[in-house]
Amino acid sequence: MTIALIRIDDRLIHGQVVVGWGSHIRPVGYLVVDDRLAGNELEGDLYRMGLPPGIEARFAPEAGIASVFATLDQTEGPWVVLVPDVATTYRIAQEGALLDREVNLGGVHSADGIKTTVPYIRLDKRDRAALEGLAELGIVTTARALPDSPPVPLSAFIA
Repeated sequence: MTIALIRIDDRLIHGQVVVGWGSHIRPVGYLVVDDRLAGNELEGDLYRMGLPPGIEARFAPEAGIASVFATLDQTEGPWVVLVPDVATTYRIAQEGALLDREVNLGGVHSADGIKTTVPYIRLDKRDRAALEGLAELGIVTTARALPDSPPVPLSAFIA
């Protein structure tokens, strides 16, 4: 598979993803799964400004994302997929887009959220329910800020 990382991060394309994960994975591109951004060329261009030259950024809606993933899996070079929240991730998992894939819980800062043992994760009740749903679907989800950080199992957040 050429999708090297699927990451839930409400900041989407930002320094930690581009420098921290990007220098480790060396992706040819970033795919952001977000209905709002998929139709907003101006905002997409703002995100593209944060990428090194030659690195592609695509923005896709949730609908039909499994076929987009399949297309990326046929391309050369690794891709990073970014999803803005746990609820979106759960919905695309229900569509079958995440079968046999792992999810990185990278940055969830819900305003109503409760702090967890990991400083970059604040989950509300809906987030916890969606994470439980991912687990029920067999999707392996761990929290990890950077590639050299130890993964924190999902059980630490939904127990």
